[in-house]
Amino acid sequence: MLGLVKSCIGTKFTGQFGNLIADLAIDATTTVGVEVGQGLREVDIKKYIKVEKIPGGQLEDSKVLKRVMFNKDVVAPGAESDLACHYLSKAGVSAVKRLRKTDNNRIAKACGAVIVNRLDELQESNVGTD
Repeated sequence: MLGLVKSCIGTKFTGQFGNLIADLAIDATTTVGVEVGQGLREVDIKKYIKVEKIPGGQLEDSKVLKRVMFNKDVVAPGAESDLACHYLSKAGVSAVKRLRKTDNNRIAKACGAVIVNRLDELQESNVGTD
């Protein structure tokens, strides 16, 4: 697999980093790939993989984060009920308000949850476990 990926992305630039870039690519696609049957995997890189440059960082510092990242503020006291925020915070739960549908789908995929639109639809099997 490593040789195949290196031949696809190999340039003078990537070559100077040895296997690092190819290893990152393999790790990222393996992380978000979905089994579609018959030994095949589907990888939607536009939805589930994003490269973020951190100012001052070096390419050698790169790693694949097995997390969901999105640009949204965590709900703070005052934005929701202070009592609700207290109990959520105490339980180690971060709450997000008005999340984009695509970000919501990413979170559900990452933790194995099923999105429900009404509380009366919620079942234990809908809650993520990963």
